This record gives sequence, structure tokens and C-alpha cells, in this order.
Amino acid sequence: MTNLHFTTPLAGLDPLRNFTLTPIDGATGVYALQSDDRPEIRFHVLDAAIHAPTYQPTFDGYDASKHTVLLIVTARPAGLTANLLAPVILDVQHYTAEQVILDDPARYPLQAPLDELVAA
Repeated sequence: MTNLHFTTPLAGLDPLRNFTLTPIDGATGVYALQSDDRPEIRFHVLDAAIHAPTYQPTFDGYDASKHTVLLIVTARPAGLTANLLAPVILDVQHYTAEQVILDDPARYPLQAPLDELVAA
């Protein structure tokens, strides 16, 4: 488990900033991200480098040796999707994180089918 502090709240979750990142047993690069203040708020996230290696948008100040890109996964009736439009950038040295909202929804969809992303 890793305690994370979001420098700005996740979209729609203001004022929550403190979360715990827990690896899912038997699933490399898959984590649960749970609010410390409201434990009923819990997401699954994927390490993009492992599960979506072709996903490589550019971010200001991003350094692959200091940051990990996490993608929020959502269960939908048609299957699992990953949010490519608003990834979470984790600073692995300071245990801080922020959600970055990209400006190209045509290239980075909000609901990319996970089976297509992983197969890429």
C-alpha cells in the first residue's frame, strides 16, 4: 500500500485529496485507488507502461524515471474501459499525484475499450 496526496482533486471529487494505492494480488500493474476520507470511493487503475505501452501522450514536466502514468478503469455494460483523456500522473519520489486532462478527446477517448487498448 502507498499513501498518495493529490495536488489537485480528481475531477468531480473535490475536496478529496488523500488516497491509498494498493496492488491487486496476481495482477501486475493493476491497483485499487481508494479515498482515505471516503473509503466507499474506490477505483481500479492500470499502469499505462505495462498495460497500454502505445499510450504515450506528452505532459509538461513528465520524466519517466520519476513518474508513473495510471489509467482509471470503469466497468460498463459493454465491457471495461480506460480513461485516456484524464490520466493520473504519479510522482514516485514524493508520493504525490495529479490528474491531467488532455486537450485531444479525438485521440485520447474518455472510454477506450480495454480489450482494444491492451491488444494494441
